[in-house]
Formats: sequence, structure tokens, C-alpha cells
Amino acid sequence: MNLMRAFGATRKTFNYIGSRVLHAAMLCSDAVPSILNQTNTNKYFIEYDGFLTNHVSHGIIALHRLGAQPERIKRFVDWYTPKLESAETDIDDDRPFEQQKGQRVAFYKITKEYEKRYQLLDSDVNQLVKQEYPKLSAGLAGSALHGTIHLGYNFVAGNVRGVLEGLAYTHHSFRPVVSKKSSEELAKFGNGATSILEVLDKVRNNKELCESIIEGSEMEKYTALKVGKFQRAVGFLCGEKGDALLEYVLAIAVPSEVKTTKGTLDPSRLARRFVYWTVLVYTMSENKNDFFLLHGVTCAWSIYHIVTVLDENESLNAVRNFAATLIAVYIAQGAPALNIPVQDCEPSDQDWETLIKRVLDDDRDEHTYKLLQVCREMMPDAASFGEDANVYFQAAKIGMDTQEFRY
Repeated sequence: MNLMRAFGATRKTFNYIGSRVLHAAMLCSDAVPSILNQTNTNKYFIEYDGFLTNHVSHGIIALHRLGAQPERIKRFVDWYTPKLESAETDIDDDRPFEQQKGQRVAFYKITKEYEKRYQLLDSDVNQLVKQEYPKLSAGLAGSALHGTIHLGYNFVAGNVRGVLEGLAYTHHSFRPVVSKKSSEELAKFGNGATSILEVLDKVRNNKELCESIIEGSEMEKYTALKVGKFQRAVGFLCGEKGDALLEYVLAIAVPSEVKTTKGTLDPSRLARRFVYWTVLVYTMSENKNDFFLLHGVTCAWSIYHIVTVLDENESLNAVRNFAATLIAVYIAQGAPALNIPVQDCEPSDQDWETLIKRVLDDDRDEHTYKLLQVCREMMPDAASFGEDANVYFQAAKIGMDTQEFRY
């Protein structure tokens, strides 16, 4: 594993890594690939209990990036894996690769297909993601965004097997944003005049759209997927209300910090801004510690890293697809009021160290590790990107201090 790549430190936009965290990573960098290899989907299926996602690699990588020692990471593995299921859980299917898309079957056959494509690209994982993810980004909503989350975490960690799994899982669970909008209309993304919070307030007040999920999620095409209520609702919104979602996306105003000197969108900066916005929405939501808004955070962070290898247009498409999916997630979670004020806390390095020590001391749901890891990594460069650093600390505190998730 390339250590600096494992920390995402090749990005010009991420120049800071705390010395303690970097030192800890050096100590355990050799152990982490072995732990990931021992816990991949050859041993544990990508899902368990019907439709819940196996997060073991995400937790390993997040703990590693927080500076956890190998013993602590192994403790998490021992705590987490007893509930997982074997490869036999997969549902076999003999249809061609493209016909398996979104059918939630044949995960291992799909993974093998991506492995073949990887080999045809001279085992260049960047080229694989560049070639394949644009075909999948419209359907990232499937399995509660976890295909892209799985891909992003393993891509940042340089874990090829995990990248293959992430692509395969996104294909397996593909649930696309369906739209009749022309490419010319969609190209207006970034030219809106309404702040993200105002856009979401308009969504919240669109009772017809918000209430459409009550009956829509019970349509046979969604109940047949045998997934939970949240996934059915998001699938319905993306599949049947895609144009409405995109109207809101196209209304979003983006700040000058995400544009080039020519006034065009910078895909990497735009992707970063959506990480900030998802953290802001999570922080301000009256649904404290909302489980699926948190998924928006880790998915946005994953896309922020994935777009580094995509072409410019494909990067913008991926961010736009995420934005539409985020609005669907917001609606599926009841379109909560965003009325919790951001506190001016000005956290010190010691405040962050205290949070990290707390999370490393205790056995917690892995989503808490991931939230803290994302916020800690994004915070140092916040000011240079026109972001309020307090948002990241407040979000991390909510995740740490709130015992229960709001599902």
C-alpha cells in the first residue's frame, strides 16, 4: 500500500495530516492490507440479514485513518464480523452482465467481470474506475448509497479487491435517477441562484412530492426488491421523480470558491463543497444523528476522491447524480427542518484529539468512526475553501455524543 495515497495526501487540496495520525499510520500500514484481505467478500458476503450492507472494510479504513493501531482494528473486526454471512448467501444468476444490473443477484459473477476488465487495463485501478464508474454513478442510490461508499473507501486505501467489490455492488444494486431532461438542460448545473439550505426548504414545503413516497414506495417494482422502507422510498423518488429532483439540483447556487478563473465549475472543488453541504445538513437537521443523512456524508466524501480520476464531464455528472440522490435521501427521511444552529466553538487540536481518543477507546457503531474520520480530514482546509470549520467539529460531536441513530 502506498501510505500517502492511503491517506489521500496526494490531493493538492488536502495538505495537512496530524503528525500523531501519520506516525500511527506508518506503524500499522503493513498490517492493514492483510486485515482487509482476510475480511473481504471472499469470506463475508457484501450483505447480511437480507439487505444490510457489510461495512467491515469501511470501519477498518476509517479507524486506520484515525490512527488506530492494528490491535484496535482487529478488535473492531472481532466485534463486527460475527453478524456477517458467508459467500453462499449470494443469489446466482446466469443472465448477461448488463441484465444483472440492479437485480441484486450474482454479486460474485459481477465482481469477476470487473476483475477481468481490471486485468485488460494492465491492472491500473485508476483507469478501471475512470472507465467504469461513469456507467454507474446515476444508480448510486442502490443499497442506501453503499456501493459508492464501499468503492470510495477502498479506492482511497489502495485496496484493489475492495474497489472491484465497490463497482460490483453498485452494479448489483443499481437504482438510477431517471430523467427526460436534455444534456443541455443538465449542463446548467451550477448556474442556480438559490442556496442549498433554501433549496431543501423548498423541497420540505413541497408536500405533494414528499408525500408521494407513501404510496410510491409500495409499488410492486420496489417491494419486489425485498429491501427496507428507506431504500424503496429512495428508489421510487429516483426512478419516478427524477426530473423533479433535478429541478431542485439545477436551482442550487454554487459559490465562487468552486469555480475556476474562467468561471467554469471545478469538479474537485464542487465535490468537496458537497461534502461540506452534507455535513452541514446532518449538523442542522432536527432529526439528530440522522442515520441516512450520515450516509450522505460518507458517500459525498467517497465521490470527492473518486472524481480525481474521472474526466471533467463525468465528474460533474457524478456530483449531479449524487446531488439528486441526496435530495431523495432528505425526502425519504421526512424532509426534516434544518434549524439547529451551528455553534462558534473554534475547536483546538486537543479537542479533536479528545474525540479521537474517545472513539478509539470504545466499541461503537462503525458509522461513528467514519463520520469522525471524514470531519477530521476535511476541517483543516475549511477556511481556504470558504467553509465554516465549526460545522465539521459540531457534526463529529453529534455523532460521538448521541447514543442512538434516527433511522
